Amino acid sequence: MKNVMLYAPDQYKTNCCSVFDRGKGRIGFGIIIRNSKGEIMASSAQFIEARFSIKMSQLLAIKRSILFGMDCGLAPNTVEINESVSVNWLSSGSHKDSEYGVILDEIDDLMHSGDRIVFCGIPKRANMPAIALAKEALKISEEAFWMEECPPFINDIVKADKPM
Repeated sequence: MKNVMLYAPDQYKTNCCSVFDRGKGRIGFGIIIRNSKGEIMASSAQFIEARFSIKMSQLLAIKRSILFGMDCGLAPNTVEINESVSVNWLSSGSHKDSEYGVILDEIDDLMHSGDRIVFCGIPKRANMPAIALAKEALKISEEAFWMEECPPFINDIVKADKPM
């Protein structure tokens, strides 16, 4: 089944993901920004040296994806991630007094700095390009960015994921 775009032509959708290597203490982030036609507008493989929880790393992926979009002039209207708990927290404004409160507040500030951002939890299989970039980020020595394309090693995954 193909994905279907449900947003306006001048809006952007960002898919993001984090993966981590506990042994090396490294978290990789994958980010893909698409327009309403499903065309890749920008993509990125980023990393940090850190040992955070899965929830914290996913929240950092969301924050980094919004910042990356803003840096590229492609601020997202929709952010998709294969982690529904964080999406629920952001959508409801809850858990601000938890250990994740600071990062939730930072994301909330970013949400209100421009157009409204909608967060969506999606199945893992619908986020494979971002997952592949996050895994690649664990291997690289410098962060990588691509404008209007993605790296060749995920072309087949992106084509399979392109909306109708």
